[in-house]
Amino acid sequence: MYKHLHRQALRGLQAGALLCLLGACSSPLVPLNVMTPASAYERRVNLAYGEDPRQQMDVYRADKRRPNSSTVVFVYGGAWRDGRKKDYAFMAQSLAAQGHDVLIPDYRLYPQVTWPAFIDDVAQAIRLLDANALEWLGHPLERMVLMGHSSGAHSAAVIAGDPERWLPELNADVVGLIGISGPYDLPLDNREVAPVFEGLANDADAIPVETVDAAHPPTLLMHGTDDTRVLPFHTENMATALAGAAVPHQVEFSDGMGHGMAVAEFAWPFSWFNDGPDIVGKWLDALDNP
Repeated sequence: MYKHLHRQALRGLQAGALLCLLGACSSPLVPLNVMTPASAYERRVNLAYGEDPRQQMDVYRADKRRPNSSTVVFVYGGAWRDGRKKDYAFMAQSLAAQGHDVLIPDYRLYPQVTWPAFIDDVAQAIRLLDANALEWLGHPLERMVLMGHSSGAHSAAVIAGDPERWLPELNADVVGLIGISGPYDLPLDNREVAPVFEGLANDADAIPVETVDAAHPPTLLMHGTDDTRVLPFHTENMATALAGAAVPHQVEFSDGMGHGMAVAEFAWPFSWFNDGPDIVGKWLDALDNP
């Protein structure tokens, strides 16, 4: 009840506190990791899955893994132009504390690469984890959930929409998708988007709402109603596509939440006053134990 009565005021305080912290840091996410305990996991960092410096990944092995739990692959956002895996340790901690192993890859960015290199990078990281799962996780990679924020949610959704193309011969099954504030109905003629997808042969390949079919994995969609960076209609359109294909899905809109807080709410200091971590935890638990 406390959360619901004071949600708007708390979010205002959270946003103000976050802005104050950002001014002293080169990366806006550094404070979230500083305030989040480095616990609940064993971490392997900078595991190379390719020759480029950006082709490295971090693997988080949960200290107390849930029975039948899925390994979560988290793809961060940044308009395909920015982002660092180390800045999202807070997300790994949130998931590991609930008993889930986590993979967070870096990937090559625009303008160094264009479509589909960044998708290929995420897929290549997953394949390396698959090959080394017994050593790094202590168990085979059998069940995998793709999760992402913003442009990372787009990448996760692209792979989830056609895992046979992006992850052929993988031992694990893609059993779920969690999208946070993703541009699923991607406007390829947008001046920010267009150069990233230059050379795309088939537009539908890069528009997740176009690749949804009955084989699409169960999906959790989350979005803030005050998101002005990626407008909520993207989640609405994705939900419509999932419903049309009879894919099990859950949609959660957070009143008054903006684009950045939709991912920042998973950091330990903010998780006390937001529903996001609980929603994801319950959805994963139901997915793993139907």
